[in-house]
Amino acid sequence: MTDDLSYPDVVQWAVPLFIALILAEFAWIAWTRRGGRYETRDAMTSLVMGARNVASGLALGFVAYGFFMWLWALTPLDLGTSVWVVLLCFVLDDLR
Repeated sequence: MTDDLSYPDVVQWAVPLFIALILAEFAWIAWTRRGGRYETRDAMTSLVMGARNVASGLALGFVAYGFFMWLWALTPLDLGTSVWVVLLCFVLDDLR
């Protein structure tokens, strides 16, 4: 049983929205002149932390993918990709 499931990539929606909100905050502070001083150091720190999080997640993702592909070659059990299996994996992943 090999069902093809496709999920939307939420990062493609989140990153442009995040940048648009930063620009909207800049515009609001400039327009109202009462939003306070924008802390560029805080914004840069957040952006660098986000970029490092993505980079480390990508690197560890390759390691985990290789390990799980190796493990998949060893297992005699194939549950498929039905909705119930995906939900079960989602719950088990949340509980780990």
